[in-house]
Amino acid sequence: MQTLLKLVKSQWILIIIFSVVIFFQLQSRGRLKHHIAPDTGGYTSIVKAPFGAEWLQKVRTVGYPIFLIVSEKIASVEDIPVMHFLFFVVSVCLFSLALQTLGVSALCNAIICLCLLKSKIFIFNPHVVPDVVACAAAIAAAGCTLALMKPTAHKGWWFGLAASVCYSYQLKPVYLCMIPFAIIGIIIGRYLYERFHSEDFQTNYQRLAIGVVAVAVIPFLGFCTLRYFVVDHFGIVAFGGYSAAGVGGCLLEQEDVAALPTDLQPLAQEIIDRRNNPEVRLQGGRKTTQWQPVVDREKSLRINYENFVDQYDFVLYWATLRASREKLTGLPKGKAGKTFDIVVNQRLSRLSHLIFKRHREDYAYLIGNSFLYSFQEISVTFRAAYRLLRWGAILFVIRLLVVFVAKKRYGIPSQFNKKQYTLASLIGGTALLFFLGNIGVISFVEVPYFRYLCAAVSLLPAAAVAFLFADAETIIATISRYREQTKNSRLQNTEDFSTEQRMAA
Repeated sequence: MQTLLKLVKSQWILIIIFSVVIFFQLQSRGRLKHHIAPDTGGYTSIVKAPFGAEWLQKVRTVGYPIFLIVSEKIASVEDIPVMHFLFFVVSVCLFSLALQTLGVSALCNAIICLCLLKSKIFIFNPHVVPDVVACAAAIAAAGCTLALMKPTAHKGWWFGLAASVCYSYQLKPVYLCMIPFAIIGIIIGRYLYERFHSEDFQTNYQRLAIGVVAVAVIPFLGFCTLRYFVVDHFGIVAFGGYSAAGVGGCLLEQEDVAALPTDLQPLAQEIIDRRNNPEVRLQGGRKTTQWQPVVDREKSLRINYENFVDQYDFVLYWATLRASREKLTGLPKGKAGKTFDIVVNQRLSRLSHLIFKRHREDYAYLIGNSFLYSFQEISVTFRAAYRLLRWGAILFVIRLLVVFVAKKRYGIPSQFNKKQYTLASLIGGTALLFFLGNIGVISFVEVPYFRYLCAAVSLLPAAAVAFLFADAETIIATISRYREQTKNSRLQNTEDFSTEQRMAA
């Protein structure tokens, strides 16, 4: 009975209710139906391959194929979207447990989890691709990071951090950002937590830094080293060159070809020829038969970002990749186990880096525009999150006014709750670091499309809720103090009046 009462008073009963409601909501919208996406084949080919070196040779990471194998053992192939949702719920529960470890109130905890469960990432839930699962793993890693900001956190959180960070980038390489995210978040978060709490904590920050770097980096280096010895490629997957080639292909100009190494010149020229070929452009779905330059040196901003967004996919799939398969076929693969895909990836990576070096300023402008594009898309597309952030700002202003008036007019001291604002700051800093890390990695090698932004903004509503609760608590405490002061003043006046009447009698 006591356990049941504790469950009711905690956030868990609300999270269960929210999860059930959202499950049926997704079902009614058809987001629990199995759907094969264009990228699905890259992952199912790994599932069908014998476990071993062949898994490491593919251009897709091994995390999602492992998820598919486990899901098919538990349920059928058609139930994979349901498994996506269940995995996401488990990650949200882990995040909730981290908030509970920090000392966040049950109601605030539950509302934050509701915001996570209402993520737009579920638009991609029906597709057999790793977007939802990868976002969930990253949220779990963020939760472990938050929990480890507390000096007395259970040691098991370290294991959770290692597993969630490793699995997140094994699902999608973009989540390599979780490695520096965990390192920076834990060290700075631990410092802020200790600074604003009265407990006598004495963290050895050198030891903490070594520990978190070891937990976050060693699994990464271990896996990359394994791939190097097996397939002669150091990295989690042979795909970085493919992604970067889309950006490099957009920045490539005719003058660059002669300046490139001789072994890359035919490939670069073929990319330009395909990019400018009217027939290829029509086959690639382009509305115009002429290449629209991404770099415009007559403009102050130098980069025509609309052209970049519009033509990125065409340059990547119809120009760069097809040119590489034509010009690089027959190249020596070198070490046994090294596939043609790995050779192409390495050659494209080398070409892209040389283009970036020749166009440093253009590349920097492009990255900056990607950040601006991301913020613009968030304000337009993610209206619910944007409204939540806006109401958070409004309540913040109201809190300032209430505290100011209470202090100046009524002499009420500030009811600022240091603990609540510390927790809100930790959650807010984690959400901002999560967002910048995601967008930062994407902006270097790709367009920040909607599906990437869905994951990147996942924690921003949680930060807004944390500050909303902190501001609301300050306002309520100030009003309560005002009422208490007014009540005491009235009682004092009544007592003084009674005393005067007795003295007069």
